[in-house]
Amino acid sequence: MGDLVQSLNGFQRMMFRWEQHLPLNALHLVEMAFHPDPASTQRCLAETCASLGLRKVRVDDRGQSLSWDTLNETERDEVPPLHLRSLLSVTNTSLSRAVNAELNQPFPQGTHWPIRAVQFELAGQSTYLGLVYHHLVTDARGVSLVLRDLLHRLAGLDPRPVSLDLTYPQPEDLTDDNAVQHWGETLTGLGRSLADVFALRKFRRPRPFQSGPRRICSGIHETSARLARVQGFAKALGATLGDLVLAALFEGLTLSLAKKSKERLPLALCMPVDLRQRASDDCSQVLGQMLGSLTVRDVGSPEEPFSQRVARITGETRILKAGDQAAHYALKMRFMSRLWDLAPDWINRVTGPALIPLAGCLSNINFTETFGTEYEQGLIDGYYRFSGTGPLVPLMISMTTLPGLLSLTTSHHSDVMTQTQVQRIMAHLKLRIQGELPDQSSLSLFAGLPLEPERESRDVPAIWNRAA
Repeated sequence: MGDLVQSLNGFQRMMFRWEQHLPLNALHLVEMAFHPDPASTQRCLAETCASLGLRKVRVDDRGQSLSWDTLNETERDEVPPLHLRSLLSVTNTSLSRAVNAELNQPFPQGTHWPIRAVQFELAGQSTYLGLVYHHLVTDARGVSLVLRDLLHRLAGLDPRPVSLDLTYPQPEDLTDDNAVQHWGETLTGLGRSLADVFALRKFRRPRPFQSGPRRICSGIHETSARLARVQGFAKALGATLGDLVLAALFEGLTLSLAKKSKERLPLALCMPVDLRQRASDDCSQVLGQMLGSLTVRDVGSPEEPFSQRVARITGETRILKAGDQAAHYALKMRFMSRLWDLAPDWINRVTGPALIPLAGCLSNINFTETFGTEYEQGLIDGYYRFSGTGPLVPLMISMTTLPGLLSLTTSHHSDVMTQTQVQRIMAHLKLRIQGELPDQSSLSLFAGLPLEPERESRDVPAIWNRAA
């Protein structure tokens, strides 16, 4: 063990603290256009792992580094096992329960594979293939390399060349490892961290409404919006797609949590920021590179015009992206993880992650069409992603795109957000980002939204078909 040792960045070190309370798993889920038998899936998975050099990994007990296993001839025959789940009914509910079980199944401690393959068979009619991944170890973009290779092997096609360049431009002297060497920057980063802690205390975090351990409840609370319509609406408002969805989520949470008709509700949401560094040709090193997230704050009225909220959110995100906060984010998270290290376990459980009063988190905000080619080739009928919330946020919105469609799925704490709340927020998101609601927000309008909006017609490729 220990052929490759990779330091955890600050965000991963925070995740190590949170994972003591709930597993931090995520899931790629594709609806297959054909029906591979489990034996073929297991064989192709073995070929994929051998081709990409996928290794077992160990997170050290202090949460400081990842140690990737060595590759030798005897280990090449060992691959992640394939789990088969047979579901008796072809419904969203049955698939939702299976997804929820996978997100709540922790990866073993010590040396383990960073992914777990699952084949869902729905009443002999639909086949879903999922890759559950240990979110402390890797993220969606890294695991998509494995799933894409696996899909092509299952279809009898030559695997697509794997592109290991998953980096965004980032100054080398501002990475997590190097920034700590500059004491001036270190002190500045610590000051910002403390300022953020005090500033966020005034913001709203939904509180659990029942006692007992917190649970991740991943439902297929989905909304599939026409991508061209969303892009046009965002352009008309002078916003990016990410800013539009972020503003719509702020509005939906404000309307869901507000108790008075004109109460100004302070909320905080997360948006991704890239913490990757230049990767070598080693696939395991790529899998170990992670996104972090910046905090976006907003104080808005339930009845203010949506266009006004979009303008405010767009200005806030531009400030975050233009400043140096992203570059110093890993350092700030390292400082926060040290604060959690000093607290006893019972304090961490009761008040630790709750010190970050986030109402929700956006995932995959760059809207990359990860499996667009595979969709057009007829290999898959749909692609979705679920991210377990862990103890950090009550509501997680994961976004995926396929040609013509933008889809959003949710994971949430079932003792913080109710099923009805989440369904109404998702119905609101679909109508809002497509420009189908009046500019003025309204509690009465929100309360009257249908909990299960009609599906998209098939004049564009519809991905919610047999699972709907």
